[in-house]
Amino acid sequence: MAYTYTNTENERPGSSKKIENLQGQVDEVTHLLQNNVNKVLERGDKLDNLQSRAENITDAAMQFKKSAKEVKRKMCCKNIKMCCCLIIIISVVVITGLILLIIFVVKPGDDKSTPTPPHGNLSQVIQTPPYNVHNKVIY
Repeated sequence: MAYTYTNTENERPGSSKKIENLQGQVDEVTHLLQNNVNKVLERGDKLDNLQSRAENITDAAMQFKKSAKEVKRKMCCKNIKMCCCLIIIISVVVITGLILLIIFVVKPGDDKSTPTPPHGNLSQVIQTPPYNVHNKVIY
């Protein structure tokens, strides 16, 4: 909106330059204001975009936290199952080892578990007849 001013006879000859100068300044200020308004509008768009991205990141962070808790719980359960399996396997190995140790150390024909009498072998004590003090057999 540029205004042109024509010089009339009633005006002074130097006043038209002043008006042109003032009109130039007004045009410059108008141009600066339009640039500032455009920049403010662009800034508002950028802020809206930034806010939208921040909300998306917040939603993604909440979803990640939920997923992380679920994975942690699953891994904890898996760890407990593995520990239980390991304990069962170790128990079976120890019990099997003890059974094998008992089988190979204590042989079935070996009667080491029966105590021996102080006089020697039990079968000899039973088969020998009783003697009195003078070595005579008493029946």
